[in-house]
Amino acid sequence: MRDFFDELFRATRAARSQVIRDANISRTYGYQIMDGTRLGKRDYYLAIAVAMRLDLKTTQRLLAVTATGALHPLIKRDAAIIFAINHGYDNAKLYAFLTGLGLPALNTGIEGA
Repeated sequence: MRDFFDELFRATRAARSQVIRDANISRTYGYQIMDGTRLGKRDYYLAIAVAMRLDLKTTQRLLAVTATGALHPLIKRDAAIIFAINHGYDNAKLYAFLTGLGLPALNTGIEGA
């Protein structure tokens, strides 16, 4: 897991601290799931993917590596997340988009997403 995230951070040149902040994840927990010392829920990995501005293919790879289940376009919430990823939404815009559609927002454990 750590190697995969290291590869992503090298490719995107993103800072871990900024990604964790942008993903609205607890700092300690964010570092632990990126190091592979703790397993996160699917929404955590999706929030990280959006914060890193990953494309859909890389996001699907992240979900496969973390064994949290790929995004499926026939599931309404997943389809909305796919749309947001393809259009470069950040987590705040994704939150507004999902809730505007009456869908559950990404649950990252911190209120006020």
